[in-house]
Amino acid sequence: MAAAGGCAEPFIEATVELEDTSDREGPYQVWTVIVGVDRSDAIELHYAINGGNQRNAQMRKTDDAGEDPGELYRGAIPGQDSGAVISYSVAVVRDGAVVEVDPPEGEPAFVFSVTP
Repeated sequence: MAAAGGCAEPFIEATVELEDTSDREGPYQVWTVIVGVDRSDAIELHYAINGGNQRNAQMRKTDDAGEDPGELYRGAIPGQDSGAVISYSVAVVRDGAVVEVDPPEGEPAFVFSVTP
């Protein structure tokens, strides 16, 4: 189905699920592959620390998607103290509205912890 302006809806093909880490310095790099991104789309990394308020970080397109037909994006979550639990998701925002999210709507966010 085409979106307004004739652009196909984007599809998040894959997002890296971060594992628990003892690294308190960070940043924690989140990578995602997205197909069908329009130039005006914003790719956002949404994250929360210990169940707190959602924070947003802009994800940037990288030059190396390998042989994958999608586009590779990278975002970063700042380092956190030991014991922190970080939940995160990736969203494609078009014309001010979220049009795609990973994990998909209704599924829990990705989660990792900073261990002692």
